[in-house]
Amino acid sequence: MQLRKSLLTTAAVALSAWALMQSAQATEAERLASELAFDLADQDGDGTVNEAELAADTAAGFAALDANGDEQLEAGELEPHDPADFNRVDADGDGRLSFNEVMNNKLEVLDEADANDDGLLSREEAVKYDDEH
Repeated sequence: MQLRKSLLTTAAVALSAWALMQSAQATEAERLASELAFDLADQDGDGTVNEAELAADTAAGFAALDANGDEQLEAGELEPHDPADFNRVDADGDGRLSFNEVMNNKLEVLDEADANDDGLLSREEAVKYDDEH
């Protein structure tokens, strides 16, 4: 009985350690994805993203996601997505996202993530914002 209890405890500890490792790997993958997204948006390579670069990056992403070419993003074009996030960005509530709605959301995020209020988003600010949200 004591051996069985000890084995179950060891198994539980091992499972917990594995879960923590998986979480750490996911976090690292998310950080790398965030850094890559920033690097792609930083078109002039100066280490910051300004509004023009953000608009160009958003337009490219929007066009890539707009599978049916109607200049609107529908929930099905964004799978998987969080319905609450979709609804928050869908300012007019029509169940579709226009480029203006997406861009306004991106500008709000830029403003919120811009910790030093210089109107530019640094790589560090972007990664920190993504880590916190």
